[in-house]
Amino acid sequence: MNAKLLSESGIKYAENGDVNNAIADYDKEIELNRHADDRPNWVSNLYERRGSLYLQKGEYDLALADFNKSLEISPRNYWAYSGRGEADREKGDYDAAITDFTKMLDANPRFFGEGTIDDDAVSKRAEAYSKRAETYREKGDYDSVIADLSKLLIDHRENYAWVYVRRGEAHIKKGEYDLAIADFSKALEIDSHYDWAYAGRGEAYRAKGEHGLAAADFDRAAAISPGSPYEYAARGDLHLNKGEYESAIANFTKAIALDPDYAFAYAHRGEAYRAYDKYSEDKREKAMADFDKAIELDPGYVWAYIRRGEAYDGACNDDLAIADFNKAIELNPNNSEAYARRSDIFLERGEVDLAIADMGKWIELNPDDHSAYYYRGKTYYSIILKILEIVR
Repeated sequence: MNAKLLSESGIKYAENGDVNNAIADYDKEIELNRHADDRPNWVSNLYERRGSLYLQKGEYDLALADFNKSLEISPRNYWAYSGRGEADREKGDYDAAITDFTKMLDANPRFFGEGTIDDDAVSKRAEAYSKRAETYREKGDYDSVIADLSKLLIDHRENYAWVYVRRGEAHIKKGEYDLAIADFSKALEIDSHYDWAYAGRGEAYRAKGEHGLAAADFDRAAAISPGSPYEYAARGDLHLNKGEYESAIANFTKAIALDPDYAFAYAHRGEAYRAYDKYSEDKREKAMADFDKAIELDPGYVWAYIRRGEAYDGACNDDLAIADFNKAIELNPNNSEAYARRSDIFLERGEVDLAIADMGKWIELNPDDHSAYYYRGKTYYSIILKILEIVR
């Protein structure tokens, strides 16, 4: 079979979802063409296509090897940068992914002048900025998320409602609720049936304490997508924050029925059980089971570790509580709440130096939290009183 037929065969296999046979055909084609010095772009594309298939299979190291080879042959292969960035992101190497997505913008400069109206240019610029924004989001760099999504909006495309939603979500992460509401509202101007825009705006209203507006938006989202677990989870969270624990549990349970792998719903239902009756053994066991399930589904879920740590603390199991707070800090060293909760246990155990160290970190990370200063001051005062007793 000649190279052209192999290429067509590989493409057909890939289109039909037969990834293994597609890779086999590209193996043969690469072998036939690897020394075709007169067709470098063609050979580069072969490696890029096989790399994309490895990426699809989750074989990231093999994918990276092919993307690297593709770029070695043709340093301006836009799609090879795209694929390598995705493989890097899947492996958790966010900085490398961001570098590659940036190179997508540089791979062919004639496509990327500001204000261009060329459809191909718009499409490629959108893909580069959206992939880089998603990587910044996973990294927790929400300022950069907002910056990249704002660049996407330069094109003023009618179908960019999703960009406003993504930017609104980033504003929520930063606590900029009015800006978030403005973005979700803009998305709804573009698409009045956009359920995620209603849900996001509802979340922003909930965070501002405007529960009536939040409930109305969650209801609209649920009416548009009645089978969406997110809408039930959002309503559950609203009830949880209002102290309406039975309603919260009912909504989280509905979300879990729709999506049995929804870590957020398990974690927040666990918190509803825990807050409902902290002295009930039955509720405590249900809470612990939900926290365990949430962490099983998402081992990097910092909030779930903190809530489970609090549950262990309530059950007088200090060692397990500290272990969970330690894990939360390991996953996110900038989470002030984990230090605050761990300092409480250290103080209860009489490990004052460790407690003060954690309070110091709590203040460093959240200097506007007045309670941190109060508890550290109270701890210092108790130390002074003990010294005075000894002197007397």
